[in-house]
Amino acid sequence: MSNDGPRKKVADIAGRQLGLITRHQLGECGVGRGAIASWIEREILLRSEFGVFAFGRPTEDPRARYLAAVLSLPGPGWLCGTSAGDAWDILPRRPSGPPQVCVVGGGARSRPGVLVRRLRTLDAGDRTARGPLPVTSLARTVVDLGGELGVDDLERSFAEAMAVHGLSTRVVAYAAERRGRFRGVATVRRLLELADGPQRTRSELERELRRLVRASGLPEPRMNVRIGRHEVDALWAEDGVIGEADGFGFHGSRRSFEADRRRDAELQGRGFVVTRMTWRQLTEDRVATAARLGAILAVRRAQGAGRA
Repeated sequence: MSNDGPRKKVADIAGRQLGLITRHQLGECGVGRGAIASWIEREILLRSEFGVFAFGRPTEDPRARYLAAVLSLPGPGWLCGTSAGDAWDILPRRPSGPPQVCVVGGGARSRPGVLVRRLRTLDAGDRTARGPLPVTSLARTVVDLGGELGVDDLERSFAEAMAVHGLSTRVVAYAAERRGRFRGVATVRRLLELADGPQRTRSELERELRRLVRASGLPEPRMNVRIGRHEVDALWAEDGVIGEADGFGFHGSRRSFEADRRRDAELQGRGFVVTRMTWRQLTEDRVATAARLGAILAVRRAQGAGRA
């Protein structure tokens, strides 16, 4: 009997799964235990992670490890948590732990290399696919990340999802409501309550500026705003104040330092006050820096000098 029929079926399935196929799927294609052993010996099948096989050649796609973790489950599953965040490409850095997958009900348990999270329910709106990867929806992923990331990394991930994928705060609010008392929901809701919503920052200096503003109870600025031909780090539009979180040490050259000062002069010519804060001021002299920034905002507000 020819193996062309089973092999074509296997090739079709593996082609949709980054070159991967499970033992159960092989059986459904008519490839029994003896044939599997023969194919392994002839290197038609290659052992992959989590008991899944690669068909024909090793897969080089970095997503294959995630898909193999899902395929190794006895039933349906979806990438979740930081694994889902990585699949959506919204994390500030690659996760270091094992793939995380969620399943509904019992039947699957964590094993070496795979972290299984068992759920009572998973709403249809909270599961989807990103290419070949079964994954929690973008909104559900953001909510789940609230239980795993610090608030700053969560805000960056949330803002990235909004900027790159068009995720709306309304959809995240619905996902948070469905999540109930999950420990990350409160953090997500705090970000939803921000005046301008979660925002991306481009440097650790900018993130330190946001931490200082929040810890001091100062008004929230808008981050990375374009004014004319310039993009500024932080803008308090109502007060006409611009905050720049850098300095000579950050930019690293006299040319950059002088270019910044020319830009400051141009912005000041348009009626803005520009205040610059260095790393040392933001991290070691936080109290004095917050007091100076608060005083500038108070004076400008009293003058009614702000601009939209």
